[in-house]
Amino acid sequence: MRRIQIKLINQIEKKRIAAVEHESGQAPRRFIFLRAALVCLGLTLLGLPASGKTFRFDYQRELEISSGATLSVDNSVGVITIRGREGSGRLTIEAVKTIKAVDEAAARRIAEYIELKLSSKSGQAKIETILTDAGKQRRSFWDRLVGVDNDWFVSVDYIISAPRDIDILIENNQGEITVSGFTGNLEVLASSSSLVISDISGEVLVDITSGEVSLSDLNGDVEITTTSAAISVSSLTGDLTVHGGSGDLSADYVAGNVTIVQTSGDVTLTELQGDARLKTTSGVITVAQEQGALDVFTHTGKVVVNTELFSDLEYSIETLSGEISFSIPDNAGARIKLSTLSGEIDTRGLPLEVESFSRREISGVIGAGGVPVRLKTGSGDIRLAWY
Repeated sequence: MRRIQIKLINQIEKKRIAAVEHESGQAPRRFIFLRAALVCLGLTLLGLPASGKTFRFDYQRELEISSGATLSVDNSVGVITIRGREGSGRLTIEAVKTIKAVDEAAARRIAEYIELKLSSKSGQAKIETILTDAGKQRRSFWDRLVGVDNDWFVSVDYIISAPRDIDILIENNQGEITVSGFTGNLEVLASSSSLVISDISGEVLVDITSGEVSLSDLNGDVEITTTSAAISVSSLTGDLTVHGGSGDLSADYVAGNVTIVQTSGDVTLTELQGDARLKTTSGVITVAQEQGALDVFTHTGKVVVNTELFSDLEYSIETLSGEISFSIPDNAGARIKLSTLSGEIDTRGLPLEVESFSRREISGVIGAGGVPVRLKTGSGDIRLAWY
């Protein structure tokens, strides 16, 4: 912006000087001086660092909300903390406007353009941060030239206490979001955030572009959609569904079924109690499963599985390039099919009754047979062992 401002000024002065030169045949001394001054000013502005101080403006509000209603929080940039409490009928809201500006007077002017809008009707309570265009303020020519009013930053933080039996919808572009202690459903839409969710009994739906997601002590189903976020889940009694682009994912104790589809990143699942279906492009996959079937496909990456084989459904692992390590209890029975185009097959002394054998594939039965196990890799070793 500053380069454009200086360029425009120089263009205007060049036209004025050219007009005078055309009439007199030479450039007047005052225009030569002005041109030199503008050049110096331009150099100064191009090297002018962003400056400003930080000012805080606190607000306390209350809002009526009925049992079972939906609380909607729509913010742009800032920290949002929502905690559940016993009781009903009222929200308590603490809000802080944090503004970076050149001085307090400028900060107060900017604060006037940030509206905290609260409304409650028809089973819905809504909290909105409305940011109007601060550039609409009347500014002096020098302010516009130097750009001091552009050196500001605004964020709004919320701490909200609400009845436990409500649903919650949060929209926030940037900033940490913490929600805990509710029996209703929760939906979060965010761009770049750190998200911490705990003690939620209802369904949880998260749509986040990037950042970190930490979920714990949840009783309902969870669905997460992300482009690039690190995800951690612990103690979930419902189903877990993740649609991801990149980022590591870990889940410890999921009682329901797990479905993960993502492009890249390591996946670590422990104490799984349900069926698991994983599809990735690259990354290491590690699974420790107590119950449920397993279906894994990856283009590139190592797959390590410890499972009890406690299901009547098929256990299938396939990778185009990568090692497969599959461990089962010493009392397990299964029908086994192992195949690799380029790699070795190692059964580590398991009592495998071979039914068919070739350089690239082995089929047989362990114990009394039973559940089918299929392990396949295009390029990589396969290891089948007790644990």
